[in-house]
Amino acid sequence: MDINTSLLKRQLSSKELVIVSVIGVLVIANLAIIAAVLFPEWKEVRDGKAAIAAKEQELQSVKSQYSSEQLSEENINDMLVRVPVKRTDSDNLVIFTKLASESKTMLGYLKEAAGSEDGNAAGSENGNGTVTSSYELLVLGHMPAIVDYMEKLQQHARLFSLEKWTASEMTRDAAAGDYPDLFSKAFIDKTKPVYAMQLTVKAYSFPQLQSAFGELDKK
Repeated sequence: MDINTSLLKRQLSSKELVIVSVIGVLVIANLAIIAAVLFPEWKEVRDGKAAIAAKEQELQSVKSQYSSEQLSEENINDMLVRVPVKRTDSDNLVIFTKLASESKTMLGYLKEAAGSEDGNAAGSENGNGTVTSSYELLVLGHMPAIVDYMEKLQQHARLFSLEKWTASEMTRDAAAGDYPDLFSKAFIDKTKPVYAMQLTVKAYSFPQLQSAFGELDKK
Protein backbone atom coordinates (compact mmCIF):
# COMPACT_ATOMS: atom_id res chain seq x y z
CA MET A 1 0.00 0.00 0.00
CA ASP A 2 1.28 3.41 -0.97
CA ILE A 3 1.29 6.14 1.71
CA ASN A 4 1.20 9.78 0.75
CA THR A 5 4.06 11.03 2.94
CA SER A 6 3.74 14.64 1.83
CA LEU A 7 0.14 14.75 3.05
CA LEU A 8 1.23 13.30 6.39
CA LYS A 9 3.91 15.90 6.71
CA ARG A 10 1.41 18.66 6.03
CA GLN A 11 -0.95 17.23 8.66
CA LEU A 12 1.85 17.09 11.26
CA SER A 13 2.90 20.61 10.50
CA SER A 14 -0.65 21.78 11.04
CA LYS A 15 -0.81 20.02 14.40
CA GLU A 16 2.47 21.50 15.41
CA LEU A 17 1.22 24.92 14.52
CA VAL A 18 -1.87 24.37 16.62
CA ILE A 19 0.21 23.13 19.56
CA VAL A 20 2.64 26.03 19.27
CA SER A 21 -0.25 28.46 19.09
CA VAL A 22 -1.87 26.97 22.16
CA ILE A 23 1.41 27.06 24.08
CA GLY A 24 1.95 30.66 23.04
CA VAL A 25 -1.49 31.61 24.21
CA LEU A 26 -0.94 29.85 27.52
CA VAL A 27 2.42 31.56 28.02
CA ILE A 28 0.91 34.96 27.31
CA ALA A 29 -1.98 34.25 29.64
CA ASN A 30 0.41 33.16 32.41
CA LEU A 31 2.50 36.27 31.95
CA ALA A 32 -0.61 38.41 32.13
CA ILE A 33 -1.67 36.68 35.36
CA ILE A 34 1.80 37.07 36.87
CA ALA A 35 1.90 40.72 35.89
CA ALA A 36 -1.56 41.30 37.34
CA VAL A 37 -0.49 39.74 40.63
CA LEU A 38 2.99 41.24 40.94
CA PHE A 39 2.51 44.70 39.44
CA PRO A 40 0.62 46.20 42.42
CA GLU A 41 3.24 44.87 44.82
CA TRP A 42 6.06 46.13 42.62
CA LYS A 43 4.37 49.51 42.36
CA GLU A 44 3.94 49.62 46.14
CA VAL A 45 7.62 48.79 46.66
CA ARG A 46 8.62 51.41 44.10
CA ASP A 47 6.41 54.04 45.71
CA GLY A 48 7.73 53.08 49.16
CA LYS A 49 11.32 53.51 48.04
CA ALA A 50 10.46 56.88 46.54
CA ALA A 51 8.82 57.98 49.81
CA ILE A 52 11.84 56.83 51.83
CA ALA A 53 14.18 58.71 49.52
CA ALA A 54 12.06 61.85 49.89
CA LYS A 55 12.07 61.56 53.71
CA GLU A 56 15.83 61.02 53.75
CA GLN A 57 16.30 64.09 51.63
CA GLU A 58 14.02 66.08 53.97
CA LEU A 59 15.96 64.82 57.01
CA GLN A 60 19.26 65.83 55.47
CA SER A 61 17.82 69.25 54.74
CA VAL A 62 16.70 69.68 58.36
CA LYS A 63 20.06 68.46 59.69
CA SER A 64 21.85 70.87 57.43
CA GLN A 65 19.64 73.73 58.56
CA TYR A 66 20.12 73.13 62.29
CA SER A 67 23.79 72.21 62.12
CA SER A 68 24.51 75.47 60.34
CA GLU A 69 22.31 77.53 62.69
CA GLN A 70 24.31 79.41 65.30
CA LEU A 71 23.22 80.80 68.63
CA SER A 72 23.81 84.49 68.90
CA GLU A 73 25.71 86.00 71.78
CA GLU A 74 22.42 87.49 72.97
CA ASN A 75 20.84 84.00 73.11
CA ILE A 76 23.75 82.66 75.14
CA ASN A 77 23.64 85.62 77.52
CA ASP A 78 19.91 85.14 78.05
CA MET A 79 20.50 81.51 78.99
CA LEU A 80 23.34 82.48 81.32
CA VAL A 81 21.01 84.90 83.10
CA ARG A 82 18.58 82.06 83.74
CA VAL A 83 21.19 79.41 84.59
CA PRO A 84 24.48 81.09 85.55
CA VAL A 85 27.49 78.79 85.46
CA LYS A 86 29.21 80.49 88.41
CA ARG A 87 28.18 82.17 91.63
CA THR A 88 27.03 85.71 90.98
CA ASP A 89 26.44 87.14 94.45
CA SER A 90 26.90 90.75 93.38
CA ASP A 91 24.43 90.30 90.50
CA ASN A 92 21.89 88.75 92.86
CA LEU A 93 22.19 91.62 95.32
CA VAL A 94 21.62 94.09 92.49
CA ILE A 95 18.52 92.15 91.40
CA PHE A 96 17.07 92.12 94.94
CA THR A 97 17.62 95.88 95.26
CA LYS A 98 16.14 96.64 91.83
CA LEU A 99 13.03 94.59 92.56
CA ALA A 100 12.48 96.61 95.74
CA SER A 101 12.44 99.80 93.68
CA GLU A 102 10.09 98.30 91.08
CA SER A 103 7.61 97.03 93.68
CA LYS A 104 7.69 100.23 95.77
CA THR A 105 9.18 98.59 98.83
CA MET A 106 12.34 99.20 100.83
CA LEU A 107 14.99 96.73 101.89
CA GLY A 108 15.68 96.83 105.62
CA TYR A 109 18.67 94.55 105.15
CA LEU A 110 20.14 92.21 102.59
CA LYS A 111 22.83 89.68 103.37
CA GLU A 112 24.08 86.20 102.68
CA ALA A 113 22.65 83.61 105.00
CA ALA A 114 25.12 82.19 107.46
CA GLY A 115 23.71 78.71 106.93
CA SER A 116 20.51 76.76 106.44
CA GLU A 117 18.40 74.40 108.46
CA ASP A 118 20.39 71.37 107.34
CA GLY A 119 23.65 72.99 108.41
CA ASN A 120 25.06 73.59 104.93
CA ALA A 121 27.10 76.68 104.22
CA ALA A 122 25.55 79.63 102.42
CA GLY A 123 27.10 78.43 99.18
CA SER A 124 26.99 74.66 98.94
CA GLU A 125 27.36 72.15 96.12
CA ASN A 126 24.83 69.39 95.59
CA GLY A 127 25.74 65.93 94.36
CA ASN A 128 24.97 66.90 90.76
CA GLY A 129 27.34 69.88 90.84
CA THR A 130 24.70 72.60 91.28
CA VAL A 131 25.77 75.32 93.73
CA THR A 132 23.12 76.95 95.92
CA SER A 133 23.46 80.30 97.67
CA SER A 134 21.08 81.51 100.38
CA TYR A 135 20.24 85.13 101.20
CA GLU A 136 18.24 86.81 103.94
CA LEU A 137 16.17 89.87 103.05
CA LEU A 138 13.92 92.15 105.05
CA VAL A 139 11.36 93.84 102.81
CA LEU A 140 9.47 96.83 104.25
CA GLY A 141 6.29 98.43 102.97
CA HIS A 142 2.57 97.97 102.57
CA MET A 143 1.43 94.38 102.19
CA PRO A 144 0.28 94.58 98.52
CA ALA A 145 3.68 95.99 97.58
CA ILE A 146 5.50 93.27 99.52
CA VAL A 147 3.43 90.59 97.80
CA ASP A 148 4.31 92.21 94.47
CA TYR A 149 8.00 92.00 95.41
CA MET A 150 7.70 88.28 96.12
CA GLU A 151 5.87 87.64 92.85
CA LYS A 152 8.46 89.57 90.85
CA LEU A 153 11.21 87.58 92.53
CA GLN A 154 9.62 84.26 91.63
CA GLN A 155 8.94 85.38 88.05
CA HIS A 156 12.42 86.76 87.47
CA ALA A 157 14.47 85.50 84.54
CA ARG A 158 17.06 84.21 86.99
CA LEU A 159 16.15 81.10 88.93
CA PHE A 160 15.30 81.91 92.56
CA SER A 161 13.28 80.05 95.14
CA LEU A 162 11.59 81.42 98.27
CA GLU A 163 12.51 79.04 101.06
CA LYS A 164 10.55 80.72 103.85
CA TRP A 165 9.02 84.03 104.82
CA THR A 166 7.68 85.65 107.97
CA ALA A 167 5.57 88.82 108.09
CA SER A 168 4.97 91.15 111.00
CA GLU A 169 3.23 94.48 111.29
CA MET A 170 5.41 97.33 112.48
CA THR A 171 4.29 100.14 114.73
CA ARG A 172 4.95 103.62 113.47
CA ASP A 173 7.38 104.32 116.30
CA ALA A 174 9.31 101.08 115.73
CA ALA A 175 9.50 101.67 111.98
CA ALA A 176 10.61 105.28 112.43
CA GLY A 177 13.17 104.26 115.03
CA ASP A 178 14.71 101.34 113.13
CA TYR A 179 14.30 102.69 109.61
CA PRO A 180 14.12 106.49 109.77
CA ASP A 181 14.14 106.82 105.96
CA LEU A 182 11.07 104.65 105.48
CA PHE A 183 8.39 107.33 105.96
CA SER A 184 10.25 109.70 103.68
CA LYS A 185 9.57 107.40 100.72
CA ALA A 186 6.87 108.65 98.35
CA PHE A 187 5.27 105.20 98.13
CA ILE A 188 4.66 104.96 101.88
CA ASP A 189 1.22 106.09 103.05
CA LYS A 190 1.52 107.10 106.68
CA THR A 191 -2.14 106.28 107.27
CA LYS A 192 -1.77 102.61 106.27
CA PRO A 193 -0.14 99.70 108.10
CA VAL A 194 3.51 98.99 107.34
CA TYR A 195 4.86 95.45 107.39
CA ALA A 196 8.25 93.80 107.58
CA MET A 197 8.61 90.61 105.53
CA GLN A 198 11.62 88.48 106.34
CA LEU A 199 12.58 86.29 103.37
CA THR A 200 15.04 83.49 102.87
CA VAL A 201 15.86 83.22 99.17
CA LYS A 202 17.90 80.56 97.44
CA ALA A 203 19.80 81.18 94.20
CA TYR A 204 21.42 78.59 91.96
CA SER A 205 24.45 78.33 89.74
CA PHE A 206 25.42 75.47 87.45
CA PRO A 207 29.19 75.12 87.01
CA GLN A 208 28.64 71.67 85.48
CA LEU A 209 27.24 73.47 82.40
CA GLN A 210 30.34 75.62 81.91
CA SER A 211 31.76 73.39 79.18
CA ALA A 212 28.41 73.24 77.36
CA PHE A 213 28.08 77.02 77.25
CA GLY A 214 31.71 77.23 76.24
CA GLU A 215 31.00 75.02 73.24
CA LEU A 216 27.96 77.14 72.31
CA ASP A 217 30.09 80.25 72.51
CA LYS A 218 32.58 78.80 70.04
CA LYS A 219 29.95 78.07 67.38
